[in-house]
Amino acid sequence: MILKFIMNLLLLITIAFGYSCEEICEQLKVENYNNCKEDSNGDAIELLMSRKDLLEIPEFIFNVTTLKKLDLSINKLTEIPVEIGNLKNLEHLDLGYNNIKNIPNEIGELRGLWNLHLNSNEISSIPDSFGNLTELWSLDIQNNKLELVPCFFGNFTNLEKLNLGGNDFSKITSEIGNLVNLKELILYGNNLKTLPDTIGKLTNLEQLYLNYNNLKTLPDTIGKLTKLEQLEMIENNLSTLPDSIGNLTKLERIYLSNNNLTVLPDSIEGMINLTYLNLNYNNFTEIPDSAGKLSNIRVLYLNNNSLTEIPAELGNVWRLELSDNKITEFPFKTGRIEHLELNDNRISEIPPEIGNLTKLYSLELNDNRISEIPAKFGGIKYFLINNCITSSPVMTGDEKYSLYFFRKNNDEKCLPNKIYSLLIVGSSVM
Repeated sequence: MILKFIMNLLLLITIAFGYSCEEICEQLKVENYNNCKEDSNGDAIELLMSRKDLLEIPEFIFNVTTLKKLDLSINKLTEIPVEIGNLKNLEHLDLGYNNIKNIPNEIGELRGLWNLHLNSNEISSIPDSFGNLTELWSLDIQNNKLELVPCFFGNFTNLEKLNLGGNDFSKITSEIGNLVNLKELILYGNNLKTLPDTIGKLTNLEQLYLNYNNLKTLPDTIGKLTKLEQLEMIENNLSTLPDSIGNLTKLERIYLSNNNLTVLPDSIEGMINLTYLNLNYNNFTEIPDSAGKLSNIRVLYLNNNSLTEIPAELGNVWRLELSDNKITEFPFKTGRIEHLELNDNRISEIPPEIGNLTKLYSLELNDNRISEIPAKFGGIKYFLINNCITSSPVMTGDEKYSLYFFRKNNDEKCLPNKIYSLLIVGSSVM
């Protein structure tokens, strides 16, 4: 009895004073002390055990109660022992990229935790005690098998980053609206069909990722996210957008490719800071007038739609991609376009006015019906075409551009006889 008492007393003394990195490395049979850090008292506060091929967490680690940061990512762990609850001083815990299936109730003992990574495991449910982690600032549970987002997620009012992408849930709890400090919300790759109206309470949100879901509509309250700077909704089933989306005046980039959109609300012209708009793979038959009124738009993608014509002016757009449409006429005679892609359309002629596009330096016209190249190309430095060209432009010696002709077939009438590049700099041909 006395011996047992002495041993327990020694253990308590050791725990009270903590372990040094040297002692920990001896216990774990690790030679490299660089993966361990101590505080000013010589107690270990950080232990990095990533990429060690661990099949289980060494029991000794649960005695190091002074730890504030523990990284066990990219191992072969299958479970989290209940002893994890001993590490009550933990602030950062990384268990990402393992094979963990269950989370023990004792995880709720880590009430000081502010950064938790459980990404890329096989977790299908979360215990109620998880709701005790109210100090969390960043939570990553992406790429698991969650079928439900529990209501207690509304407890995490200090969260600024939440990643729930790549799971299996079809709806998000309305309590998500309690996360008023959230700045980044990632929900890509689930089966979401709707968003709760309470999403509009996330008024500090700056980035919202909804790619690869089954959303058909967005709630009107989306317009209350007035601090939003980036919105991604690639590959959903959206056919319309609410008028309120025009209230997102701080939005800079929006990704809407691979949906079923045919129109945009007129209100989007209120997005005065929007510089990037991706509308690839939708069902547009014309470029919405509202898109042309976006005063700061610089990049506009409309590949793979059903466009037949383009307005003569598109504001300040400098990069425009319109490949895989049904356009029959070259769209611009003046403008600020610098990069223009019109591959796989039905254009048969390049107008001589192309020389007026003084800012245009890159033009792609593959797979159209063009047979002649105009003599003047303005400021174009890069031109790509794979049609059968029967006449080449007349060079005056003043041009400064590169012409790339890609021959499409073996017709001897086509120029050139093989793939070549003609580079003209001043009056020198190279």
